[in-house]
Amino acid sequence: DILILDEPTAVLTPQETEKLFKVLHNMREDGKTVVGIKHKDISHITIPEGVTGIGENVFWGCTLLKSIVIPDSVTSIGEGAFFNCESLQGIDIPVGVTGIERDVFYGCRSLQDIVVPEGVKGIGLHAFKACFSLQSIVLPNSLTTIEFGAFWLCRSLKSVVIPGRVTIIGEGAFRGCNALQSVVIPESVIVIREDAFSGCTSLPSIIIPDSVKYIEDRAFYGCISLEEIHMRNGNPREIEINAYDQDGGGSVPAFEDACDDCTLFVPPGTVNLYRKHPAFGKFEYIEEDNAPYGE
Repeated sequence: DILILDEPTAVLTPQETEKLFKVLHNMREDGKTVVGIKHKDISHITIPEGVTGIGENVFWGCTLLKSIVIPDSVTSIGEGAFFNCESLQGIDIPVGVTGIERDVFYGCRSLQDIVVPEGVKGIGLHAFKACFSLQSIVLPNSLTTIEFGAFWLCRSLKSVVIPGRVTIIGEGAFRGCNALQSVVIPESVIVIREDAFSGCTSLPSIIIPDSVKYIEDRAFYGCISLEEIHMRNGNPREIEINAYDQDGGGSVPAFEDACDDCTLFVPPGTVNLYRKHPAFGKFEYIEEDNAPYGE
């Protein structure tokens, strides 16, 4: 059996809407197929306890949606579920959710803070892209993957601590986060992809741990406020990083248009090694880093 509902909540109160969702949930449990044709004027919604998943694109383009209550029974939120919900100000992600899929909160420009629960292992492509008002995000220790453009254009984000199981910072992951002032990269990270932090124009310093072996093109492109780069690797020859545009091939150095006068701080006794490196040797100022590595 198939039930098709055309804008079923258009004239319902929030309490009536909640009751309707419970009935629809029970119908699905009984094997019925429910198809809803949604409208975009909804501003508040409570999903009833017992619902286990929010499907792909369910609230896509609901530009007036300001708040939503999601029960702990929900364990999955589909791709694009809240795409362009530009009035959504906050959301509590249930602890049972294990992944933030692609485009889930893309364009939620009023979203101000997010706590990603423990158990989440990946943040998908463009998951929080263009969340212009996002000021803070707490990432769980369980996280292993930050994909392409996950936080692209989060223009109000000021700081981020990347958890210690992440090995790759995805391409354009924090691109255009022009209020970002503090980034903690853990010892687990091996690869910093293209454009990962490009356009982070307020970032004053960065510590790149010993574990990083690949820094791809434009990784810190246009980070014009960079004054200090702290390299923890005592052997720069282990690090693959583009030094310059070879023969007009289109590749752009990792720190292009970033820090004309910044200082590259390196482990004691390695200044000459860094000066001889084809990429790091381009820095005018290279000094030994005498600060304790915990700082």
